[in-house]
Amino acid sequence: TKHHVAGNPKEAVRQTILAGMNVRTTFTKPETYVLPLRELIKDGAVAMDVVDSRVRDVLRVKFRRGLFDKPYRPLAEADKVAMSQESMALSLRASREAVVLLKNTNNFLPLKPDAFQTIDVCGPNADSVEYARQHYGPLTNDTITVRRALEKFGNGRFKVLHARGCDFTDDRWPESEILPEDPNPAEQAEIDAAVANARKADLTVVVVGDTPYGSKATRTTCGENNSRTGLALAGHQDLLVRAIAATGKPFVVVHFSGRPNALNWPNKVAPAILHSFLPGPFGGQATVEAIFGDINPAGKTTTNFVKSTGQLPLAFPAKPGANTESTRAVNGYLWPFGHGISYTSFAYKNLRLEPAEIPADGKFTATFEITNTGKVAGAEIPQLYFHQRVSSLTTYERQLRGFDRVTLAPGESRSVVIPVDAREALWLLDEDMRKVVEPGVFDILIGASSQDIRLKGELTVKP
Repeated sequence: TKHHVAGNPKEAVRQTILAGMNVRTTFTKPETYVLPLRELIKDGAVAMDVVDSRVRDVLRVKFRRGLFDKPYRPLAEADKVAMSQESMALSLRASREAVVLLKNTNNFLPLKPDAFQTIDVCGPNADSVEYARQHYGPLTNDTITVRRALEKFGNGRFKVLHARGCDFTDDRWPESEILPEDPNPAEQAEIDAAVANARKADLTVVVVGDTPYGSKATRTTCGENNSRTGLALAGHQDLLVRAIAATGKPFVVVHFSGRPNALNWPNKVAPAILHSFLPGPFGGQATVEAIFGDINPAGKTTTNFVKSTGQLPLAFPAKPGANTESTRAVNGYLWPFGHGISYTSFAYKNLRLEPAEIPADGKFTATFEITNTGKVAGAEIPQLYFHQRVSSLTTYERQLRGFDRVTLAPGESRSVVIPVDAREALWLLDEDMRKVVEPGVFDILIGASSQDIRLKGELTVKP
């Protein structure tokens, strides 16, 4: 009925099951599908053999996957794993390794905790736990927010001030996404309170971003069924960042989100920006450790961060010409796919492809050397991309086909080896939709991001 090809729901059910539909996953009452189907069977409009066939399709997959080998799994195993010491240690590690240093002007970070007497923390994600709680995951887990982590880290060293500054959304959101207005008196008072704290403090940490589906008291800005009209920070978050910057006091921006927000104002006014995609219950701890150098951020962006919705699709990977921006008013990325800087620096050299000529079903290794050229230990994630110079159909300009994570002490060098199977990495779908590896020359690119390519090699696939 939605597409106007059936006069009533019962006729729509008849058409769909005869067309082959065997799984329906919408959360609706039996009246919308099950009961009309029963009537159709009773009326003879749908044969029972058809229903059996549709059910058989589903059961066949379940049997193949072994779901009926042990249909009732012991819940005790889940209780052992959930929130266990090992699981929590893994969660903390994931939060630490997910921290991305987007920007660090003049090595603003890391900071020395003993250099501060008072630190202010503000922003809607400064003391929110919602980014770590979801209806498809835990709802009651203990979450270490940035505020809590600062208070624990600063115990005996510095005092922590907190005022939220603003909510994730403003009073008129989502209408304000297309008709923005100045803050109302209550909203302005929140911003003013955060600014007052910033003036008292030696440093301010502004924690902005998104909030996924969590408590009913919080309006969701990202997640399932929560599309937005733009990529900018919702509500008055940009105004808060600008107000803190206007104090002239040192500050850093932290971004917890479920989407790559267009962080134009933070990028313009903040000396340093740390980012994590919904970093879990230890996100606050990992962030504070990164701010003070207890960990060295090594995460990489898993998508492009663009400046404006109007630039979309500015995708990765992309076909030739797909990302051409010469006619746009706003050009370029904020940060490209694979971006992430460090408190140290890394040099790449001596790329070798062995062998440099392979058959279509062959394999090769890309071997190169990475050196930590900075003064502190750090991890780097080198990335292997490829480009097919000439192909029978258009292909992506650059595709990620391998990466590694290498931890190095200052001055240390290490050889990195990335194995590549041509059948898994260099294939395309030809005109007949066959998965093939075509003969020709391939550029093998090693970089610190999709746009920061450090080494290039040439691979030949023989006919």
